[in-house]
Amino acid sequence: TSKDVAALSSTELGALGTAAIDEFSAGQIAALTSDQVTAVAGSLSSTQVANLVAPQLTSSLLDTLNTASTLVSVSTKAIAALTTVQAGALTSTQIEGLSTAQIRALTSKDVAALSSTELGALVTADLDKFSAAQIAALTSGQVTAVAASLSSTQVASLVATQLNSALLDSLDTASTLQSVSTKAIAALTTVQAGALTSTQIEALSTAQLRALTVKDVAALSSTELGALATADLDKFSAAQIAALTSDQVTAVAGSLSSTQVGNLVATQLTSALLDSLDTASTLQSVSTKAIAALTTVQAAALTSTQIEGLSTVQLHALTSKDVAALSTTELGGLTTAAVDELSSAQIAALTSDEVGALATAGILSSTQVGGLVGAQITAALIDALSTAGEAGNISTKAIAALTTTQVGSLGSAEINDLVTAQVQALTTKDVAAIASTAIGGLTTSTLAMLTYAQVSSLTQDQISNIASTSIQYLALA
Repeated sequence: TSKDVAALSSTELGALGTAAIDEFSAGQIAALTSDQVTAVAGSLSSTQVANLVAPQLTSSLLDTLNTASTLVSVSTKAIAALTTVQAGALTSTQIEGLSTAQIRALTSKDVAALSSTELGALVTADLDKFSAAQIAALTSGQVTAVAASLSSTQVASLVATQLNSALLDSLDTASTLQSVSTKAIAALTTVQAGALTSTQIEALSTAQLRALTVKDVAALSSTELGALATADLDKFSAAQIAALTSDQVTAVAGSLSSTQVGNLVATQLTSALLDSLDTASTLQSVSTKAIAALTTVQAAALTSTQIEGLSTVQLHALTSKDVAALSTTELGGLTTAAVDELSSAQIAALTSDEVGALATAGILSSTQVGGLVGAQITAALIDALSTAGEAGNISTKAIAALTTTQVGSLGSAEINDLVTAQVQALTTKDVAAIASTAIGGLTTSTLAMLTYAQVSSLTQDQISNIASTSIQYLALA
């Protein structure tokens, strides 16, 4: 019986030859204790070895079977029934002695229990016996231990959770990093992505890099990104470039190609970035779509150097609100050529303070002065334009659109700077709104410009401020 077999002396059993052992049934072989099996291991035929069960497979037995070249006869059923403790005790020599079918009979739990040290001693041919599912079941520590010996096929079986920084370095050294699947890359966490080094990023293929999610891209280290060359940055997709944070973009600005600069979005366009792009001569590659989407806060932060660095098309992409938000100080620092790039609609969108800054700097052209609208006209502006010899170019349409409040704020000096057509464009209400003191300071030439209708609209107080010697110049009929 099985109980009787288990009671047999290990020493006596060990003295039996193969022929005698073969007389035992499969059930009796399976009933032997581990000590008994170890005693007869050297005499077990391949058939009897195939009858062994998992509890009998001690490390010493496996060594003996390996020496006797019968280890490969152990059944896959017995291998599959090994405990994680037994699997954890397997040596590299024993693993090497197992066949592909036996190796693949190990459960995922058993594979995860294998010693990293023993796995690390295996060569590529031995590791190739493992299935893709088993490779995916290895812990990150185990994978790192075998990284240098993994074939490209096995590397492709790795999953995201195994891809720690040490493993990626090992795969890079072994020139198999590009065999990691895009599926595994796409499944990286933001923590894993944030740990990627510039060397690792450089080693990834275009397909692998583009498998990174936009969240992973935004998690990449600005320092590591800053160490990349243009060729490496060109591997990123347009969507990924658009996903970079402003800090990341600023870090790579000097190495971005014109194409990649064209993929930037408005939220990334900080002042520091624009300066970097200007220095790298790629500022004009920023898309007009991105320029048009700038907020008024971003527009207000634009410096004269940055504005001058934009192309005409880019400048024209600035919205009216953005133009109105530009710094008067920076506008005043522009060259005439830069101001000439602004469209007539943009000139009309400038605030009175902005126009005043441009006029004071003497950088508005005659055409642009002619494009000013009534709301932009102030006494200070007329003074500045007069100094620049441009006051006479203000359109009569703009003059006619002045409010009585605006006209009332004009002094005699500003009205005297106007030409006949401009003076006569003032409405009768506007003329009546001119301060009496201002009327009193008008030159005879200016008084002579007033039409009969305008003179008729003068108040008694205004007329009383005109010198008696100047009354004759008024159109009284």
